[in-house]
Amino acid sequence: MSVFTTVEPEHLSALLSRYSIGTLIGLEGIADGVINTNYRLNTTKNQFVLTLVEDPGESRALPLLIHMITHLANRGIPCPCPVVDNRGKVIQQLHNRPALIVPFLPGSAPKQPSANQCHSAGKALAQMHQAGLDCHFNRDNPMGPGTWQRQIQALSAHLQQHNPDQITLFQSCLDHVRLALFDQPLPQGVCHADYFPDNTLFEGEALTGIIDFFFACREILVYDLAVALNAWCFTVDGPVKEAQFSSFLSGYQSIRPLETEEKKRLPLALEAAALRFALSRTFDSVFPRGGSTVTKKDPTEYVRRLRLMPVYTWHRLIH
Repeated sequence: MSVFTTVEPEHLSALLSRYSIGTLIGLEGIADGVINTNYRLNTTKNQFVLTLVEDPGESRALPLLIHMITHLANRGIPCPCPVVDNRGKVIQQLHNRPALIVPFLPGSAPKQPSANQCHSAGKALAQMHQAGLDCHFNRDNPMGPGTWQRQIQALSAHLQQHNPDQITLFQSCLDHVRLALFDQPLPQGVCHADYFPDNTLFEGEALTGIIDFFFACREILVYDLAVALNAWCFTVDGPVKEAQFSSFLSGYQSIRPLETEEKKRLPLALEAAALRFALSRTFDSVFPRGGSTVTKKDPTEYVRRLRLMPVYTWHRLIH
């Protein structure tokens, strides 16, 4: 979440008049995240999040995403369903962008997740995967291998000049995981695909919410798990936090035990997930997007991790 499009309180009167959620008290930009404009919206009745969807591809996917989130919420997953206006409409328009209002869930994102919080997060991710098995949601991964190849091509000239070994690292990793992971017949389903600590909410050790489903897609489930393990269970300098890793994986498998082939290919999935964010963060640093409050994330952490992935001794942690 970020603020790419400025919204002033006076812009909201017509929008809020379509709802029965009270009148505006306050509006505050939310700087976390990277892809859409988000504001914390306080009214006389409650707190909400106002989201303006910035990417045209995501705009086209909105009906699918809303269907998927509603499906998960109806099965007990703590995700915020968009608020329906007085005419039964969910998607609005504000500043020529699709706009949604969703409830503001209680809790806060963990800054340094504990082992217990990792266990809760892993369990919740598995519950989401299980709840999505009967969901008709066929959105292709918007940040999958095809996008990675296009990003490598776009970055090629810049990296050849400034860091040529990095472009070789990216391409060789992509070629490897595409064949050995994404071309394999592994279980697929609804994936969050961006399950970072800052996309969860906790009150103490208890998970109270999962947010920001804008990268959600139908993908290999073990890849979604690997995205989460990368986000929750490694230090900035590269090494794995073994207690957090074991707790997250244990929490996940308490709900959905991994199949033999998934366990075998989890190290590859971890490498693929590291590549995904090394690439996207490098791309965003070379081709930055403008906005009044935009979160820019350093790619160094994920590039370093991608280099280290092949040397980890995974059999001690994956069981």
